[in-house]
Amino acid sequence: TVAKIIDDSPKTPKERMESCDSKIAVAAAEEFIRNPDMLKEPLGLFNPALVLFLHGKKDDAVFWFYAAQLRVRYQLAFENGDRGQLLSIMMMTMGPAINNYVF
Repeated sequence: TVAKIIDDSPKTPKERMESCDSKIAVAAAEEFIRNPDMLKEPLGLFNPALVLFLHGKKDDAVFWFYAAQLRVRYQLAFENGDRGQLLSIMMMTMGPAINNYVF
């Protein structure tokens, strides 16, 4: 028999952010935030904010949550599309936990 090694470890920061291991998830979120290419889509900032919040880096999460919200609202002023609905979904799902922490 031939032993087959399957590498199941996630490769992209988005995949690694889904890890149950806090070290992997937080490192991926921080890598995502440091990459200028990832910051081009403001809605994408909500995911690392949530990961940071869930893994105990709540102050960093608050910053990125509000940065994402501000950037999406700015984008809404200049572009049409479904971003308004997506922002509303993010605010309804993540907003209560993060805003409660901030208040």
